[in-house]
Amino acid sequence: MKDPKNYNTFEFQDFIEDDDFRAWVIFRSKEKDRCWKEFLEAHPHEKETVKEAREFLLQTAKYFESTDRSERDIRVGLEQVLESASVLKINKPKVHVLLIYRWMAAASLAMLMGFFSWYFFTMSDGLTAYTTDFGEWKTVTLLDGSVVKLNANSELVVAEDLSEGDTRQVWLQGEAFFTIAKKSDGTKFQVITDDLTVEVLGTEFNVRNREKQTEVYLQKGKIALDLGVEKEILSPGDFIAFSAETKQIVERKQVTQAKVTSWKEGVLHLDNTSVYEILKKIEEIYGVDIKISSKTMLNEKRTIGVPMKDLEIVIPILEKTLNVEIMKERNKLFLHAINGR
Repeated sequence: MKDPKNYNTFEFQDFIEDDDFRAWVIFRSKEKDRCWKEFLEAHPHEKETVKEAREFLLQTAKYFESTDRSERDIRVGLEQVLESASVLKINKPKVHVLLIYRWMAAASLAMLMGFFSWYFFTMSDGLTAYTTDFGEWKTVTLLDGSVVKLNANSELVVAEDLSEGDTRQVWLQGEAFFTIAKKSDGTKFQVITDDLTVEVLGTEFNVRNREKQTEVYLQKGKIALDLGVEKEILSPGDFIAFSAETKQIVERKQVTQAKVTSWKEGVLHLDNTSVYEILKKIEEIYGVDIKISSKTMLNEKRTIGVPMKDLEIVIPILEKTLNVEIMKERNKLFLHAINGR
């Protein structure tokens, strides 16, 4: 990555045309994440521009990932779209990138003409994005009265005309708990992730979309999961994990509410959970990179409950629960097992 100071005055188009920025967004690594996190902490005025450029690239690249798997093909396809975009000299658009995906799926053979059509169409088709950063949580009340609690490092996209039409639709990346307002006219509500669509009338449920897998937990009511070739009906207490790679249900079971939804109350509660999964949760919420000296510990099970507001509070609880000493250096946590385990 270049010296972050070179990005101080970048605008939207500068970012999407920058090779290092595109490499970070599309082919991420923890080292790149660390560099860009430090840059944004030092230059908060660039945060919104980086967010918009990142969303644009992520949603654009998804089309190529679904058709051409090689890194070279993704880069070539993306370059074609960006070349088309540069013709219009776009500067910090206020339209949302999910529409790019729709356009590209329908008009990939006429990319340049499709871009002009998409550009003028989206300028009048409003979408609103609600996002949370690492260590940040947010509650959103939608126009139809539904309430969504966003977990850290998540994004919810909502149409401005949500209450109109036969179906209310939102798009989720990350994790959220939904309390859906039931409509007297029976209008359905859909939560769409990369892997599946959750269809409801009025209910309470949790959706987690991470690492090519979507997990759905139903707390109250009834929902249907559209898995593409089939549908699954969930009853209260049902938990399903669906793999985007295999297009199969990898886990289905009954779980307690606290095990899945405690995060929305500000507490991470993990009961009889592997150390590996506990540490992955901490990385996901706070954007830290965790190294552990004893790999044998990763398969051990622990029960832990920690307040999620502040990493500095979490660290001593982790030390006691895992019987480790933790050293923090920037966004890295080094865990050293006590007694040489």
